[in-house]
Amino acid sequence: MAKSLGTLILIGMLCLSCTSEDNPSITHPTHAAATPSAPVVGKHRCPFPPVQPTYLPWLASHERVPAPVRSYDRKIERAQLSWANPAKPHEGVGLTLYPLPGGVTPEKTLGVKVQGSIGYLHHGPGETSAWWDLDARCNFLELSIALPGTAQGKLDRELLRIAHGFDSN
Repeated sequence: MAKSLGTLILIGMLCLSCTSEDNPSITHPTHAAATPSAPVVGKHRCPFPPVQPTYLPWLASHERVPAPVRSYDRKIERAQLSWANPAKPHEGVGLTLYPLPGGVTPEKTLGVKVQGSIGYLHHGPGETSAWWDLDARCNFLELSIALPGTAQGKLDRELLRIAHGFDSN
C-alpha cells in the first residue's frame, strides 16, 4: 500500500495534476504562487507538514530554499508542500501529510526523527522516499525526491541530507 501511495505522492509532487490553495484548477507549479498557511477547516483537514527542508539538491550552498507550492487534495486529505527545480521541472522534492489508518510496515531506518517518530527509507518502482508515522490523526508524513537519471545511492544520500536538515515550521 505504501508503494502505490508513494507513487501517487511523487506524481502529485511534480504537480502533473495538483491544485493550489488559491485556485483549485491550477495545474502547473511554475505558474502557481506559494500561499500562506491556510487555516484548518473543520476537524478533518490535515495541516501542512510540520517540517521543511533547509537544503534542496539543485541549490547552491549560499541559496535559500524558496517558499513551497502548497496544495491540498480533499479526497484523501493530503496536505502537500512542493519544490521544483526551475531549471529542470521534472526534478522536485515534496513533503506530504495525510491520514493512513493502521500505518505501514517499518523499513530501513533513517536515523532522523520528526515529532519523536523514527523515519524510514522507502524504495518503490521509480521512487525514493522517506516516511514517518506520527502520533496524530494525520499521521503519515512522507518526503519524496525526484531526480530522474540519478543513481539510487546518490538519491538516498540526497534524501538523507534533506531529512537531516529539516527545520520546524
